[in-house]
Amino acid sequence: SAAAAACAVNALIGSPLRRTELVEACLDAEAVVSGRHADNVAPALLGGLVLVLSIDPLDLVRLPVPDDLLVVVATPDFELETRRARDALPQDVPLTDATFNSGRLAAFVTACFSNDLGLLARAVDDRLHVPARAPLIPGSEDVMQTARDAGALASSISGSGPSVFAFCHGAEASARVASAMRDAFANAGLESLTHIGSADSPGARTQ
Repeated sequence: SAAAAACAVNALIGSPLRRTELVEACLDAEAVVSGRHADNVAPALLGGLVLVLSIDPLDLVRLPVPDDLLVVVATPDFELETRRARDALPQDVPLTDATFNSGRLAAFVTACFSNDLGLLARAVDDRLHVPARAPLIPGSEDVMQTARDAGALASSISGSGPSVFAFCHGAEASARVASAMRDAFANAGLESLTHIGSADSPGARTQ
């Protein structure tokens, strides 16, 4: 919503600002809801996969997207406040977990630049936010495992949740994974909606 509002206002005044220049305004909007960070607004504005190196000063890197990489997002009929999901995160983490996640991030970036889907599949693993947030989302662990069993390259919680995403290669696998994720949420007593889109999305724009 922050990205949409920024783009709309920019269009109304003749589009004097580039999308990268709109990020600062969106950061202020995000700060009201869930803290000042660009994890959501940067990719929403710029599209694709965006690495946030810093917000003060703003330093963003748009990563190349592997060929034919699709994203399935399953959103259950369940409300999880961002602040609650943020509060669930531990204040201190073991060095081994921090090292594990740092290695997976390096592998993910390498996979994007080398177009290596096998490496990408191994890279999407987490010991910092998923173990803390999965218990807040009914059925999420089963949804992630079901997605992988159905052919997803990888699956994890989308940001603070409650949505769960899966990376897939090709349309056929994506459709199969989407159906499996809906079924898994249903087994947890939740209806859900799924969306399939390209990981290399164009970002916010006026039609």
